[in-house]
Amino acid sequence: MDDLLDLHGSTPGQPRADGGRSAHQLSSADLLSHRSSREGLALRTYSALEPAAVNPTSPAPAGAPQLNNRLAPLSFPADCIPLSWALQKHKRVMSTHDSSRRRSVVTNLIVTGIEGPSVDILEVIRKELARSAEGSTIELLGSPPKAFVRIETDSERSSLTLIERARDLTDELLSDKPATASNLFQEPLGVQPNALVILDFQGSGARPRLDRPLGELQKSGESGAFLLEVGRAMYQGLKKVAWQGSDLTLRVNFGHFILQSYPRGRTCLEYERFRAMMHSPRASGRLVTEVADTDLSRNILAMIQQSDGPLLPTDNQTPSAADVVPEHMFEAHWEQGRLQADIITMHDAQELAKGSPQYQMDRIRTFRVKPALSEFSLTALSIGRKFDWNMEAYRDEEVDKAITGADRFFTSATIRMQCRGSEAHPHIVLNAKHELAQVFRDVTTRSVYRFRWRTTPYIVEIAINRRWESILAMRQPPKVDFGIAMYGENWDRRSQRGTQAAEDAWGDELNLLFGDEDGSAEDAEGRVCRFVTVVQEVQDIFEKA
Repeated sequence: MDDLLDLHGSTPGQPRADGGRSAHQLSSADLLSHRSSREGLALRTYSALEPAAVNPTSPAPAGAPQLNNRLAPLSFPADCIPLSWALQKHKRVMSTHDSSRRRSVVTNLIVTGIEGPSVDILEVIRKELARSAEGSTIELLGSPPKAFVRIETDSERSSLTLIERARDLTDELLSDKPATASNLFQEPLGVQPNALVILDFQGSGARPRLDRPLGELQKSGESGAFLLEVGRAMYQGLKKVAWQGSDLTLRVNFGHFILQSYPRGRTCLEYERFRAMMHSPRASGRLVTEVADTDLSRNILAMIQQSDGPLLPTDNQTPSAADVVPEHMFEAHWEQGRLQADIITMHDAQELAKGSPQYQMDRIRTFRVKPALSEFSLTALSIGRKFDWNMEAYRDEEVDKAITGADRFFTSATIRMQCRGSEAHPHIVLNAKHELAQVFRDVTTRSVYRFRWRTTPYIVEIAINRRWESILAMRQPPKVDFGIAMYGENWDRRSQRGTQAAEDAWGDELNLLFGDEDGSAEDAEGRVCRFVTVVQEVQDIFEKA
């Protein structure tokens, strides 16, 4: 990174004579100067050797010589002035507060070009940056109208990252529109002008569907405008949550979009009226990821297992998708969280000698209650299709065992496998008279099939869920539904077996979307759009079931 920020003899405001930076250098050096189209906003950045040497509200007079310990402000939008000029490696301050003489980079931020006080915006920026900037000092100093945010970090990379985040926050705070829309409507191609949208009522909402099938399957590449809209919203959302650090789970879920706001008393709407309603900012809905259609789940699994398609085994030992067997899990909730366990085959020689395999619960772990609001959620309604989808990032924090005796209670369960083939599922008998049987509710067994999408690092997961309201109710037949999810192999920290992924909350797969180490790929937003096309291709496959 040091050679990346070297000036190579340049001076502020003057481009290099040879103009020859590598693609890698250009990518990072221009990190904060690529949005030259912004209007009405200037987020000024000052870099200084010592905090006392800079008054960010008083730039040097025109024509005055620049002192060695202060550089001119950089305004955004700007004419591609590399921020490296303000972060010269040979001008880093030697901190006097550390006996090891730790070097630090100091940057001061102000907001100009807006009406009204900027101190409120600066305070929000300070709080947001401080949430995840471990090891950095972030302060709001001065008083209006001369307030500024002071950032002290231990590297140029950290400074660049924090300043880019501050710019995104400022844009979001000053924008007339939200940074990302939570629900996006994909208009079907070839829909007839007189088409009707039927509202199938489900609980407190309604699922919209066309009154006639589309004449031709809508291909992913035919909706370029929608692809760009979704890609842009997803890119902004992912950039935002990438700051949240570990304990985030990132998933793409397929399911059914349920309208929460719609004309009451109507069972159908003209398509044009429905279209206008979906483009209204007051439109609301949610994705239901538990689909209670056992015939559809059977058709999907049969389609995958009987064809030589793009869904492949996740390992090299399994010959084909038809040979993929499910992994079984158990899940139960209590007032403060969720308990989850794997169901595994016992390898005890005495048990194996009895004939049929024996099973037990293993790796029992507990998680906090899933927050009501996700860190990021983007839902795409695709009317006329079997499935809608969303991408969601939420905290799924594993905690220490919170209930005494829970491990012993669940490992004592009697488990046997019922049915065969794709219908195989665990039958679990727990002691309903045990005191813990009254503690847990919403009990579920999951039979999870995992497939790799082509030769990519993306995993498509199909889970057959069998649910009971309580442990006592497990004596009765379950309610059965299924869910489909898609994720990257290393999109959460737990999947990395405890290793730290520096500056990358979800591992290498997400880095494929944002990283541009060799400069050969398209920009980050383009890579996210490319990922959206993968999601749409998966959606197309399930359309054939």
